[in-house]
Amino acid sequence: MTVMTNTALFTPIRDFFITTLYTRVTAVNGAMNQVAFSLGWTAPNYDDLSVASSFHIAFTAVDQTGTEFNFSDPRLVPAGQTLQFNIITPVVAISDVETVYVEGFYV
Repeated sequence: MTVMTNTALFTPIRDFFITTLYTRVTAVNGAMNQVAFSLGWTAPNYDDLSVASSFHIAFTAVDQTGTEFNFSDPRLVPAGQTLQFNIITPVVAISDVETVYVEGFYV
């Protein structure tokens, strides 16, 4: 999460409702800010589901999990659309978030 870029998370085979994103931090070095990101499938901004969102806490420790972004109402990811995690404001310290977990359900 140190570079402004987008990363493909997954492509649902049927309509998928996303409820939460989780992360797992594998390295932290320095004071960290909150990462601003958008989430969606339409280039160039990938902001179909969120615009300039962030996880609600700063990453502070290795193996930190449960860092989450919750939708108050599940949001639809249409079948065949690749969900992208697009970093708008990267962190200012060296960090490594190995995995972004997508939680939700198929209809």
